[in-house]
Amino acid sequence: MELVVEFFDFSGVTNHVEVIAHGRKFVGYTVAGMDRRGLINAFGRNTWPYWLTTDTPITLTAGLEPDGTGVPTAFSMTLERQLNAELAKAMRFGTVAGVATPVFYHIEMLEGQSGNLILDTVPVHSVAGSGNFPFPFPEPYLALRGTLLTGNMYNDSGLADLTTDFVLHGRALPLSMPGQRTLEPLLDGRSVDLPPASNRDLSIPRMVSM
Repeated sequence: MELVVEFFDFSGVTNHVEVIAHGRKFVGYTVAGMDRRGLINAFGRNTWPYWLTTDTPITLTAGLEPDGTGVPTAFSMTLERQLNAELAKAMRFGTVAGVATPVFYHIEMLEGQSGNLILDTVPVHSVAGSGNFPFPFPEPYLALRGTLLTGNMYNDSGLADLTTDFVLHGRALPLSMPGQRTLEPLLDGRSVDLPPASNRDLSIPRMVSM
């Protein structure tokens, strides 16, 4: 698909413009005979608030590459193995020379295990807000226990001594519910055939062993 964008500048000064298409990516998550959202909501009756942040505060490397982009600084975010998570909002916090201030940089992010791209090198202020005004996702991101998110941040602000935390906010999901299986077959993209049940309540997850 190709998007064609035309700009008209009436300001009389040079402007730097980036175009970002924002939405959701469709992946073949299928579970025979069961609605995916209904299953998540069934687990959602036993959830609690959760914040996932960078494994350590990130000090962004100062300076620019020859092409004008920032020097990449690697980061990672690791979801603990005691829970799954449905992450719905993003925030970022930062300091310059130890003073709290809005920080600006580009960020790319992918799933460490699968390599699926989540953020394709976008300005951080287009995907992450503040604690008072977090940025909502088009659709919650569902992460299994132990999920590793990794990528790079590019400091193209021209500032040195820039340190940041990137935070994803949502709800923690239990690994399982009493008498039920886990979410893993649903979230890893495999199709699961459910055993017949004449009185099956689709609001309650019933998973088969994988």
